[in-house]
Amino acid sequence: MAPKVPPINNSPEETKLCVSCLAENDLDVDFCKKCGYPLGQFVNIDPINRILSTGWLYRRLVFGAPPRPIVLWGMWLICASYFVLIITYFAGFSRGRPGQRISSSILLIVPSLAHAVILARGTKNYFIRRNEKSDQEE
Repeated sequence: MAPKVPPINNSPEETKLCVSCLAENDLDVDFCKKCGYPLGQFVNIDPINRILSTGWLYRRLVFGAPPRPIVLWGMWLICASYFVLIITYFAGFSRGRPGQRISSSILLIVPSLAHAVILARGTKNYFIRRNEKSDQEE
């Protein structure tokens, strides 16, 4: 005699709980409706959703709660690679055609400025919010 399997309950009242802000979300959404946190195990397979979840990390670093030290160090490693690229590019700046140098310089400087702003604001967020948190504990 085969054991009875209970029926699957797909009632509309079922929800997913966001692990970041504890908001209730529908089962079919990929991101939290309140904080934008990526929900589910397959959200980063789709290229557009991967971009959105990476953007969530940058926004959280700059505007959100103070990041953990490992997140801050990871962002420094990711963003500092642009600065190394610029230094190596300008070290060999005398080579190449003039028009090519200008267009390449713009393509390197604009993302590097964006990364510099992200790093500055994220680091400031880390130290200011960490100090506020320690002041509240005392």
